[in-house]
Amino acid sequence: RRHRVTFVPKRGRLIGPGDAGIRTLITREVPVSRELQQIATERARRWLSEHFDAETREAVDDLLDLSAPTELINCFGAELEFGTAGLRGILGAGTTRMNIYTVARAAFGVARALVDHHPEEANRGIVVGYDCRHMSPEFAAITARAITAQGLTCYLFDTLVGTPLVPYTVRRLKAGAGIMVTSSHNPKEYNGFKVYTHTGVQIVSPMDSEIAEAMSLVQYGEVPLTSLESASKQGLLVNLGEDARSSYIDWAAKTASVRGETDVKIAYSPLGGTGYPFVSKVLKKSGFTDVHVVESERDPDPEFAGLKGPNPERPDSWARTLQLAKEIDADIALATDGDADRIGAAVKTGVGEYQLLTGNQIGTGMLYYLLLSRQDAGTLTGNELAICSVVSSPLTKKVAEGFGGHFQETLTGFKWMGSAAEELSEKGLEFLFAFEEAFGVTFGESRDKDGVTAVALLAEMQAWA
Repeated sequence: RRHRVTFVPKRGRLIGPGDAGIRTLITREVPVSRELQQIATERARRWLSEHFDAETREAVDDLLDLSAPTELINCFGAELEFGTAGLRGILGAGTTRMNIYTVARAAFGVARALVDHHPEEANRGIVVGYDCRHMSPEFAAITARAITAQGLTCYLFDTLVGTPLVPYTVRRLKAGAGIMVTSSHNPKEYNGFKVYTHTGVQIVSPMDSEIAEAMSLVQYGEVPLTSLESASKQGLLVNLGEDARSSYIDWAAKTASVRGETDVKIAYSPLGGTGYPFVSKVLKKSGFTDVHVVESERDPDPEFAGLKGPNPERPDSWARTLQLAKEIDADIALATDGDADRIGAAVKTGVGEYQLLTGNQIGTGMLYYLLLSRQDAGTLTGNELAICSVVSSPLTKKVAEGFGGHFQETLTGFKWMGSAAEELSEKGLEFLFAFEEAFGVTFGESRDKDGVTAVALLAEMQAWA
């Protein structure tokens, strides 16, 4: 549903990017064609030129020396396709891997697509953020260098941030686009490059094709770059600091405060991702004082505290959080994923245990709470809009229409839900809430998943309940 998969006939099962041992399975069981081997070899040899750094050339040379060609083909047998709002892949050398050369080429593609097809947006600059993953700071820096080399302004966060800060800042600054360096909830071996339009919505067609076309105009290792120092002197590089982060925190706390209930004991984990610096401040600003954090998973960590993946959808990510919840007798346990755009929750049952909620339970419950709160306050207008994707619960429609509101179903993915929210808001409806069963929600002025505001809203829901 969300990942491209490969079928391995001898094993008889589907494997995806999150599966441990995927490369081992492919190595043993997928035959290698001579044609594909030749293509990979020719591509790899081009990466031995002076356009590439010494470490990359050494890694590629090692691949060419291997007697078994499978790993060479894994790295050079294809190219990372620009889709699902950007790029995502395993870190390493090669055209199928995430490295400074594939990232620079993607950043060039975004900049040129704006200049060639969206000049008004190009003049408004691009916001760039990055998370705590391996190579994220380096990828953000090379992205800024590629953008400013095209004469565009780059608004670069001066430290790591959660993904929700990028689309929020795009809308606040009225920038032309946004880029977030992240691989969200994927294992530590991955990184990615996520692109937003000027509306703070993940890109959809035709912009993805425009970017891919622009990328094809430049070879790996030959992307024009400027130095960050030079870009700063030219006024093309603008650092986003504490003011930008505080603006988001203020907005998130205000957005998530519906009834103002705060009497609740919370166990929270950012799963070793970027959530804590933002969730902790939003909860404090919202009035929550009884907040307990899993210490070993608190600080941003590219290894994600030893977890298989920083993903609240995975039950094995919850062991330490639920242990803390039991120790302190928490009313609710909450977790955000690696880049703080997804939310997970566990509630205490009548026998003192904790039950993990599904994405559908979280989404429909939050929607019900928002609408009920408006009804109780006498502010329900009937103009409210709720959105979910086709893989999510039809209960969403019943809840929305049960309160006299509007409902819209979209294709899978927040790029479609965000686009629908923007389009229908322009037609006069009030976008209230959107969610997908894969633990992603958004509400208010946001147009993409936001786990930070979701934590505060779920905490308030529990306090009220």
